[in-house]
Amino acid sequence: MEKVLIVDDSIVQAAQLKSILDDDYDVTAVHTAADGLSQASSGEYSLILLDVIMPDMDGFDLLKKLQEELITQHIPVILITGLAAIEHEQRGLTLGAVDYIVKPFHPLIVKARVDTHIKLYQYRKQIEAQSMTDQLTGVANRRRHDEFSAAKWQEAIRLHVPFSICMFDIDKFKVYNDTFGHPAGDKVISAVAKTAAACVGRPTSSPATAGRSLWPSWWGRRPTRPLSTCGPSARRWRTFIFPTARRSPSG
Repeated sequence: MEKVLIVDDSIVQAAQLKSILDDDYDVTAVHTAADGLSQASSGEYSLILLDVIMPDMDGFDLLKKLQEELITQHIPVILITGLAAIEHEQRGLTLGAVDYIVKPFHPLIVKARVDTHIKLYQYRKQIEAQSMTDQLTGVANRRRHDEFSAAKWQEAIRLHVPFSICMFDIDKFKVYNDTFGHPAGDKVISAVAKTAAACVGRPTSSPATAGRSLWPSWWGRRPTRPLSTCGPSARRWRTFIFPTARRSPSG
């Protein structure tokens, strides 16, 4: 179920919006811009419904912050406001909002627009996933790895937590290719990639290809877990992957 975030200082209006969408979406409502930014930074939401007029930070300023963060700039935002003037709508759309709903709103209109933008978001994610997946191995390609790394770097800076990167190679892979042929080598790469992906137990880690035999992985660290846990994690990967990489083309 897709997740929708409502950011509205009015408890009554937030509850009304939530009731409109609750049957079809996993809806979270917060009542301050700061809480909205914190929730959105999880990167888990498919759409944000954002009130423009709020006491601590208005919706336009929050929208700017969302557009500045790598982890949130892809989330579609619908502005909901009583400001009906054309210049306000133009400002919101220029800042990056995908739609603009003026109060008082009709539940059917809200539901229809949310449904439309959720579908567009899903379609965009599908296209992006195809463009960021290595066709041979099924894991992330270099482009996805670079973007994921940049986002985790930014997150680590924001949360003031350390991180680590592990990189490993398949030993004597060229010799293997020359001996058994490139189709056999491709099977080894695919098997190693699938094994590596199966070892990843957290969304903060991601195996990826870089070339044909280099396998970077990113570990985002939490304050409660020391950076030294990267070593044991890498050794655990090697324990799982080593038998896979040793197999001959015949199995």
